[in-house]
Amino acid sequence: MKYNIILAEDHKGFREAMIHHLQRLSFAGKVMPASNGMEVLELLAKDTFDIVLMDVRMPVMDGIECTAKISASYPDVKVIAMTQFEDYYTVNSMFTNGAKGYVSKFEGIDEIKTAIKVVMNNGIYKTGNVKELMEEMENKKLDPHGTAPFFNTHELMIFDLLSQGLNTHDIGNKLNLSHRTVEWHKAKMMEKTKTNNIVTLLNFAREHRIIT
Repeated sequence: MKYNIILAEDHKGFREAMIHHLQRLSFAGKVMPASNGMEVLELLAKDTFDIVLMDVRMPVMDGIECTAKISASYPDVKVIAMTQFEDYYTVNSMFTNGAKGYVSKFEGIDEIKTAIKVVMNNGIYKTGNVKELMEEMENKKLDPHGTAPFFNTHELMIFDLLSQGLNTHDIGNKLNLSHRTVEWHKAKMMEKTKTNNIVTLLNFAREHRIIT
């Protein structure tokens, strides 16, 4: 059986190389590229696809939001996260919003091939590091309600930049955001994490492996 696949990846070089590898898989039918979540939805509106290999942090629409929209509008389409980010909240947000698999984009094509086969047989696939992370977090009971606060792409990037010691002005310059917008994001992040300053916010992020 042939599976039609969308690869959502914003880095052109990696996207082109991965498309080449995917097209050589024996079960691959049509393989189409997308550079962001919006392009994925446009492809799904025009044609039938079975699988979306989804990067998480992309411009225009990130992978978490796109996965949620796919789950709502195209429930038969299987989403496999394929990303370099393996922090608990990114992983949990993808699965909470409907992803059926999670692999590192730096894994070889054989791992991705295995993930596709498992997911298309109605299984759930987690690469080794992700499986260990989820088990560790569940054992610590850091998420007793089974869901995690949703952090969007800007918020995850702000976590990273705050951990590097950047101030609001520098973060705004890095992300091309205004000072007021960065402050708004920080306020929302503190609200979601029930923290009240940058020190406790970063402590939360480290404890939950959003940053290292």
